Amino acid sequence: MFFIYSTKTKYQLTSRETKDEDGNYVTSQSAMVIIDHTTGYVVGTVGGLGEKTTSFGLNRATQSTRQTGSSMKPLAVLVPGIDSGIITAASVFDDVPTRFGSYNPGNYNFYKGLETVRYAIETSQNIPMVKAQQQIGIPTTMEYLKKMGITTINEEGDNYLGLALGGLTNGVTPLEMAVAYGTIAN
Repeated sequence: MFFIYSTKTKYQLTSRETKDEDGNYVTSQSAMVIIDHTTGYVVGTVGGLGEKTTSFGLNRATQSTRQTGSSMKPLAVLVPGIDSGIITAASVFDDVPTRFGSYNPGNYNFYKGLETVRYAIETSQNIPMVKAQQQIGIPTTMEYLKKMGITTINEEGDNYLGLALGGLTNGVTPLEMAVAYGTIAN
């Protein structure tokens, strides 16, 4: 196991909005987990920045859940879709403005028309991923996410197509994301 600790602050960002009890802007936090996917062993973690001030502090790498955003697309869409034979990397979806009942996702960038799943992941397009999720089915995705080690799935709150884009009720810890991505490597 290795540890990296630096007292240099040139890489640390200070919040423009959040202040501590003394009125000083707080330093942004970060977390990271490195696993050996062949063994499943955790080989390194960083659970926060700055000096450790308590013996039982919050470890953001293992205890803090956050929204995953587009990093959920491979886990929620590609793994279950490809593994179950519903989609392939060459499957084509039309990336155009689309409403899915009351759910109306958009793209961060512009719409690109007909494109393969491979290209949609490369450019992080949302609409093709939601269309693929619709074909795969949310129950299938939830089952796969649980098998990959995601324990924070909310059966009611996450039961919608936004799951494809990382719209989770509770978020995921960095440790669980590392473990889930390790299943792809395996």
